[in-house]
Amino acid sequence: MFGGQGTQYRQMGLELYNTYPVFRSWMNRLDSVVSSITGLSVVNRLYGDRGSSLTDLHDLTYMHPAIFIIQYSLARALIEEGIEPDLLLGMSLGEYVSAAVTDAVEAEAVLESIIIQSKLIESFCKKGGMTTIFSNADLYDSSPQLHTTCSLVAVNYDGHFVIAGEETSLSSAESWLNSNRIINQRLPVSYGFHTVQLEPIKAAYMNHLQSLTYKAPTVPLLSTAVGGECIDVDAYLMWQAIREPMRLNEAMEKLDRNQDYIFLDLSPSGTLAAISSKIYIEGIRSDFYPLITQFNRDASNLRHAMRRCLKG
Repeated sequence: MFGGQGTQYRQMGLELYNTYPVFRSWMNRLDSVVSSITGLSVVNRLYGDRGSSLTDLHDLTYMHPAIFIIQYSLARALIEEGIEPDLLLGMSLGEYVSAAVTDAVEAEAVLESIIIQSKLIESFCKKGGMTTIFSNADLYDSSPQLHTTCSLVAVNYDGHFVIAGEETSLSSAESWLNSNRIINQRLPVSYGFHTVQLEPIKAAYMNHLQSLTYKAPTVPLLSTAVGGECIDVDAYLMWQAIREPMRLNEAMEKLDRNQDYIFLDLSPSGTLAAISSKIYIEGIRSDFYPLITQFNRDASNLRHAMRRCLKG
């Protein structure tokens, strides 16, 4: 499972970088790709003397590739250890990681594409954000304070949905939520992904995406952009991944009910495991393992998950 913007935190993946040579090797390899394009080192900024600052978490041209590099490196490290995925699930930017891991697009090309995307967004899109609301999604439809100015971009489970919008609109919505004692949390994201706010970059970015070479996936993909299995990866899917609402619940409903699943959450902070574990699908037994979290137990999490996978 791969996530996107909003999952990041300071010095994410540091313990694995210091203790897991295979992960570190992939991190350094991909960091050199970023450096060749931007002249900057993601690894140095993540794990330097002070590590990422709170401001860095909102820096798209740095955090976009950082989120990709960490998840892709961990996926490759797991594969080299014999943990072969039967299915890949991507959410938002995580769909780009899925596309690279399944070899539908070369990792270096995806990484360059992510950097181009971040530069286009920073140049042409208005600042905004995304906010998680811990309430039933019916609240969105019944509250003009929410639906008239903000977009509903995810309904993850009963009692958990996400809105996005321009900064002034989102702040106004949050003030109304707070005044009504409705718990909400702003994500560390400075743009309204999955909304009309991204439309200014569509033509230029689609032109770039259409220049990439796409191949048939080597591992089946479950896409939250389409809300189900994805047979082919193409430019339109890559655009949908950041522009369309995230349909995690719908995607997981498409799982084979005759199978048991072990879900490895490779996103920083373990957000996907936390959300997905609350989605009930009748007939399916699932175990969820967050690997990279803020509790400084990444190495232990990884060993535990690997033992579970190899045990079967």
